[in-house]
Amino acid sequence: MENEPFALSHMAELTTAQREYFGIREIEGETVRKEILITQEYIISHCEKKLTWEILSEVSELSPGYLQKLYRKWCCLRLHDFQNQCRMEKAAVYLRDTTITVKEVCEAVGIRNTSYFSAMFRKTYGVTPTLYRQIYG
Repeated sequence: MENEPFALSHMAELTTAQREYFGIREIEGETVRKEILITQEYIISHCEKKLTWEILSEVSELSPGYLQKLYRKWCCLRLHDFQNQCRMEKAAVYLRDTTITVKEVCEAVGIRNTSYFSAMFRKTYGVTPTLYRQIYG
C-alpha cells in the first residue's frame, strides 16, 4: 500500500490492500460505513495520542457505544491493536528517515517506556529498533 494517507473522498474505491491496512472486512456484500473509515483514518493520523472511544465518537459523530459495536462488526483488530500497528509503522519511518534517537522515536509515537517500545517493535519487525535502523536507515 502507498505510504500516503487514504483519502476519504475515495471511500467507495477501497482496494484489497487498503481494506487489509484499515483492518476492514466485507460482511455479506455490505459496504463499510463511512464512520468506520473516518475513525480508522483518525487513528492513523493521531496514533501517538491517547485515544478513547469518547474522542473517536466525536470524530465519527456516533455515540461511543454504537461506534464500538460498529467497530467490532467491521474491523478485525481491537482499537488498541490497530493503534499500536500504526505506531510501529510510524516508528519504522522515523528509524529509516531520521537520525533521532530510539528514545525520541519512542516518544514521537506516543509510547513512554522504551523497553516496551523495543519489545513491540521487535515483535512487529523481528529485529530491534537499532538493528532495523542499521539495516534500513
